[in-house]
Formats: sequence, C-alpha cells, structure tokens
Amino acid sequence: MIIIYDHASNDGNKAWTPGSRRTRSVICFSSSTRDSENPTSTRYMLDYKKIPYRVVPIEYPNLESMLRELGVPPSEIRSDGSGHYTCPSIIHEETGIAISDPYQIAEYFDRAFPGTPPVLPLGTKALQAAFYDQFDKLLEDLWRLMIVKIPYSVLNPESSVYFTCSRAASYGAPFEEIEPQGEARKEAWTEIKDAFGLANGWLKKSSGPYFGGDTPIFSDFMIGGFLHFIKRVSGEKSKEWTSVKKWNGGKWRVYLDALDELTGTES
Repeated sequence: MIIIYDHASNDGNKAWTPGSRRTRSVICFSSSTRDSENPTSTRYMLDYKKIPYRVVPIEYPNLESMLRELGVPPSEIRSDGSGHYTCPSIIHEETGIAISDPYQIAEYFDRAFPGTPPVLPLGTKALQAAFYDQFDKLLEDLWRLMIVKIPYSVLNPESSVYFTCSRAASYGAPFEEIEPQGEARKEAWTEIKDAFGLANGWLKKSSGPYFGGDTPIFSDFMIGGFLHFIKRVSGEKSKEWTSVKKWNGGKWRVYLDALDELTGTES
C-alpha cells in the first residue's frame, strides 16, 4: 500500500494543496525563506490509477522530524547543507521506496504499477517536466494571495500558530501584511488569470478535454490541484473562487468537476 504523508487539516484531512514544487516552497516552510503541501495532485493520480493508499496527517511543527525519522529523503538540500523536508511525501510499504517530489512520485507510480493508466505516457516526460516547472512559475503571485487565509481556513490550531509565526519571519513582515492589497492585489489576480488563459490556449490544441486527449495525465492533475487549492483555501462561495469559475467561459469549473468525477477524488 502507498502511504501519503500529508499536512493535517481541520476537516478530516481532505486535500487542500496542489502538490507543486513552488507550493512546497511556500506552504512547507521549515526554517528557510522558501521550502516546498494535503497534496491533491498525488491523490488524483492514486485515485485515477485505483491504487490503494492511506493518508498519515502531520502537523506543521512535526513535519521535518517525522519525515527524517521515517527515512523519507529531503526534497532539496539547503545552502547550509541541511535537508529540507516537505509534503507531499510517500512511502510504498511493499518496496520501502520513499519519495518527496510530485513529479518523481508520478514517475514511480507509472513504473511500480505498470498495469494502470500512465500519467507520464511514453514521449511526454520532457514536455510534462517543462510544463510542471513553467506553469508553477507563472502562478508565483498565487501563494501571497492565499497564504493569509490558510491558517484560518484549513489548519488545526497547532499548525496554525506555527504557520503564522514562520511565514511572518520568512517574509520579514507582520503575517497580515503579507497578502498584496489595492492595485497590487488586482495586478496579482490579473497575472493568475492570464496564466490560466495561457493554459487554456494550450489545452485547446489537445484532441480531447484533457492535456492527454481523452484521458488525463500528470499535467491535468497538477492544474486540478491548483484549482482545488484556490477553491479550498478561499472557500467555495468566496468572491475569488466565483471569479475563477467564470474564467475562459467557465472552462475551469467544468474541468475540475470532470477530474473529480473521473477519479472519485473528494473536492
């Protein structure tokens, strides 16, 4: 069985983070300015492949010590030589393999479960790796817009206190002032809307509703993770999510609903 080590949340540990490299940097802060998240993209892949798994929630203050004790490798090495531990992280009980990067997790699932639908089909790995990196960068502003909402919308008290204090130290500002305001906020949301508009243009070139045509691939699950993150942290009835649902002619609401229905992932 696959074990996912995931951030604990205040609603029964449903997924709330997208499972991207940059999200892990902001959400999994651990004594550095950027680190690298409940990883929706990883759960999407497991549900799509129908691979059994269980989730072990971790509160923020315990994340690094617990993953190190379990033998999970750090997702990166800091400039001082110390390891940086993040979620999503997985352990495959039957093999003892432990992985902490979403793209590498996708590679492992395809390799370890060859009888399941591939999420990195032959000939797509290089392009999907580039997409994973570049689309993540296009959403740079998303984290500052969402970060102030996270302690109150998804975290338990223990993690909320840790998250608030660590992010304030990271940004060198009172926690409530991290989120852009006024024109800066409008510009940030415009950048995010443009990024999804760009993705919509790419998606139009596909032969089906997904980047993989008629079947989703890793890139689809990554975008689904970002959409789920906005919906979960902002709130289903929030002004932000209501706006996102209308972008590109209502494309992203339909897209997320289709992914959730296909995989059975609870959104």
